[in-house]
Amino acid sequence: MTIGILTDSTCDLPDSIIKDYNIEFIPLTVRIGNRQYKDKIEITSNQFFSQIKSSEVMPTTSQPSAGEFSTKYAELNEKYDHIISIHLSSHLSGTIQSAKLALKENPDYNVTIIDSRSASMGLGFLVILASKLVRSGFEKEHIIKILNEAKQEIEIYLTVDDLSFLQKGGRINKAQSFIGNLINLKPVLKLDFNSKSVEPIDKVRGTKKTHNKILEFVDDYISKDNIENNYWFGLLYGEKEYAETFKDKFQQTIDKKKCDYEYYENNVGPVIGSHTGPTVYGIILFKGGKYLNEQI
Repeated sequence: MTIGILTDSTCDLPDSIIKDYNIEFIPLTVRIGNRQYKDKIEITSNQFFSQIKSSEVMPTTSQPSAGEFSTKYAELNEKYDHIISIHLSSHLSGTIQSAKLALKENPDYNVTIIDSRSASMGLGFLVILASKLVRSGFEKEHIIKILNEAKQEIEIYLTVDDLSFLQKGGRINKAQSFIGNLINLKPVLKLDFNSKSVEPIDKVRGTKKTHNKILEFVDDYISKDNIENNYWFGLLYGEKEYAETFKDKFQQTIDKKKCDYEYYENNVGPVIGSHTGPTVYGIILFKGGKYLNEQI
């Protein structure tokens, strides 16, 4: 059986990985003023962040329609015996709902839809795992079972230097935004399997303390159990300059753990960037190798 992997443009995976694993994706849409773009097809991250700096209006986003999913599923059903369709958390977007509606209207399509319960490279990590399992020749049912277990272990921690996008997006109120910018308080936010939204879990004063706080979660994640040599670590950011100092500290922290790991980094795409702004940066933690090693 041939199995295709479909995700959406919010997975924020490097182009090299998308190409190497033949990952298919369907784009969300971002709007800036009176113009709209297909995420990562008609606008790049760099172009997006450049545009919003000169725009007086906040960008908005929208999910793919059920019709767009129907078209994509029809295309992929010609190429594969089955499609595993993995998407942005249903708590953050209606993308999953559009996919389910498309499948309901076309019940003959051979598709399994998986709610990642994550976003950005957290979603991306689940897509990489799916692709590796397909490449290793595992059966569809076994892959789906593993993915539904593995998604519960993905954790994302992030912060921003500019609170205005989070405030305007409803993550924090206007007063909190003003106070945060005034006294250099930075939010530490979390997204994991249990999150209904991107959750503020702490406020830290100053960049150095913010870095240290986020890196504490690396220690906590690794010390949860005695499993070794199985970690996938990711660094995500809006504009790279905001993450440069943190990147060095992050890599030093994981190197000190003396565990084997895979490291990924990329900037967030226009859709994710619409809700975070260009100053976002953070980490993704996942025991990805665990789910591969158990299958050997």
